[in-house]
Amino acid sequence: MKHKVLSKVALCGMLLLPFASAAVVQAAGTWTISVEDLKPYGGWSTWGNPNVKQTQSRYASFNGDVVPKREYPIRVRLINNKAQGRSSYVELIRDKTKRANDNTGLRDRKYWGDARTDKRDSHSARVKFHFSADYK
Repeated sequence: MKHKVLSKVALCGMLLLPFASAAVVQAAGTWTISVEDLKPYGGWSTWGNPNVKQTQSRYASFNGDVVPKREYPIRVRLINNKAQGRSSYVELIRDKTKRANDNTGLRDRKYWGDARTDKRDSHSARVKFHFSADYK
């Protein structure tokens, strides 16, 4: 009887292990801090530091550290080393994580946060934010 109970407990543990592992992998990823100088009218920003995508997540995460108050929001997206968009733009907000849910980046590759002023904004800006090419 005792052997049957232990066998069932072991079997349940073995069945749950893949789910626990998947949860750990999905939560992986690192933050990268980036400081960028933004041009007016939505022009290309300077390139900050890259982040390596560590999971298969379709999310990219962005959190503003220093975001000047503007009439129009500053937006940020994920780009590859050829400056091609790998996610949609989200608004960069101070101390709040925003996620783009259409990240097409590939695992183990470097990606950058592409921050931009609005096309109607005639002022330059400097922003500091942290981002991840994964769900954070």
